[in-house]
Amino acid sequence: HDALPIWKSNFWPLVGVTLLVLVTRCVAGMVPLLGILVGLGLNGVFTGGLYYYYLGKMRGEPREVGDAFAGFSRAFVPLMLASLLIVGLILGLLLVFCGSWCVMLFKACLAGHVVTLLSMPTGLSLLGLIAGFLVLFYLSVSWSFAYILVIDKGLGPWTALEVSRRVITKQWFRIFITLFFGGILAMLGLVGLF
Repeated sequence: HDALPIWKSNFWPLVGVTLLVLVTRCVAGMVPLLGILVGLGLNGVFTGGLYYYYLGKMRGEPREVGDAFAGFSRAFVPLMLASLLIVGLILGLLLVFCGSWCVMLFKACLAGHVVTLLSMPTGLSLLGLIAGFLVLFYLSVSWSFAYILVIDKGLGPWTALEVSRRVITKQWFRIFITLFFGGILAMLGLVGLF
């Protein structure tokens, strides 16, 4: 499917709806206590709704501004659970791979030692950090399609994560490069906006 004609014919609606969802998510994230919930569980709901809007536009289906928030009505619980699952798995992996270094820093702080760049991990702690970074980097790219699979295909959270990982692993570097340059374009767009 060629995305260029879709962008040309729907440029301002796509930009406007994307900006609306991002601003709504940012404002909700700033509200005390609600901000934590948005970061933990509603990220997937907002993202899933935005993907639902994009997919409809790509397929030539009628979409309205409210459809960008379809994650709240079409798949709220599965999207929220997928988001919580991703956060939980990432925190668990961080604990496994970076735990020894964090414990070392915590003990140093309790003992009154000054924590500096010289306190950087060495030996097994450094290997744990590097391994953790590589695993998290791989998984963060590999789970890119999870929210789309939940809202579009109706997959459960764990199934969506696993299907996304299996599909993306076959083309991991292509997806990474696309996400990398897409992220740069998004940042340049935000800089241009402000």
